[in-house]
Amino acid sequence: MTSNCRPGHPEAPVVVIDTEQEYVDALENIERLRNAPEGSVDYLLMVAYGDAIERYLDARNSSRSPHQPA
Repeated sequence: MTSNCRPGHPEAPVVVIDTEQEYVDALENIERLRNAPEGSVDYLLMVAYGDAIERYLDARNSSRSPHQPA
């Protein structure tokens, strides 16, 4: 999992998920951070993890052939 700054929002990191274990870790991080106050660093991390999970799942689903089950 890598992270750097999100363009236009230097305070919000961009998280990149490359493996299934990083995906599981990101889900656990979101659960841990879900009550963070809006605008806090923890909240920004939760949003970044959510964005990364969405991109990871989109990439994983688009790499399946039409004959593979979802």
